[in-house]
Amino acid sequence: MANLFELNKDNYEQKVLQADLPVLVDFWGPRCDKCTDLMPMIEALAEKYAGKVEFAALDCSKNRRLAIELSRIKMLRLPAFWIYKGGEVLSTLTGEEVTIEKLEEQLKEVVSE
Repeated sequence: MANLFELNKDNYEQKVLQADLPVLVDFWGPRCDKCTDLMPMIEALAEKYAGKVEFAALDCSKNRRLAIELSRIKMLRLPAFWIYKGGEVLSTLTGEEVTIEKLEEQLKEVVSE
């Protein structure tokens, strides 16, 4: 996860809610096969959008309390990707609807705003 910073309860507010750039948060878990299959493609997107979008990974198995707190806002099924801008969730992709193509479409929209 070279281009993704690891997110946790201690850095969530600063790294996501107070970020200057849009932030893509990858909610994942080590027992989620689709999550681990997508990781290399997410890292490639992080390289492609470096300087335009920050990329964060939240391991839900290690950060259950934060994941539960956030999932009260929106339904959380893994894999899940939320894009934040200005401290607000702009878009989400979860579960079976997640594809790299859809995710990149959302990133392009956020970057062009």
